Amino acid sequence: MAFWIFKLNPKLYDLTERLADSNATTTYKVTRYRKEITLGDTIFIMETGGRRSIRAVMRVEEGPRQMLELESEQRLYLCQRDTEVRWRVVCLLTHRKVNLPVEDLKSVEGLEGLSIFHGWKQGTNFRVTESEGRLLLSLVERIVTDTEQSGAASVSLSRGAIPQGNPNRGP
Repeated sequence: MAFWIFKLNPKLYDLTERLADSNATTTYKVTRYRKEITLGDTIFIMETGGRRSIRAVMRVEEGPRQMLELESEQRLYLCQRDTEVRWRVVCLLTHRKVNLPVEDLKSVEGLEGLSIFHGWKQGTNFRVTESEGRLLLSLVERIVTDTEQSGAASVSLSRGAIPQGNPNRGP
């Protein structure tokens, strides 16, 4: 299993509405790493723009193939429908109530080398190391647990809640 970050432009697609939809099946455009992304991989959805944060997690159910966008996704495109056959993965949303701001993640030990932090990054799909992916997933699961316990719509990782040290390492 590999880990990835897929960027999403909120000016083009309504992620908030998508995450509110009970249908867990979704597709996502793959612009790079078509031969490496496979069944069972974990994808973190990072919203760009002013909100710049990891907002959801998906699991790859079907590896990249050329296909049309799902009809159920078309209403979520804000500018125009996506009617072209493109390389896409079919995924299941596994974590929806996530808000991990990039600025907060930059101070988490173990994420300093995350590819999206270094330089201007053009593209949609980014590789994440196994240790970074496991750390991100542990933070997501902590946020989702806090959200469920509080009953809030979502919970953010506040600076005070950032773990000291990497939970994937021993003491």
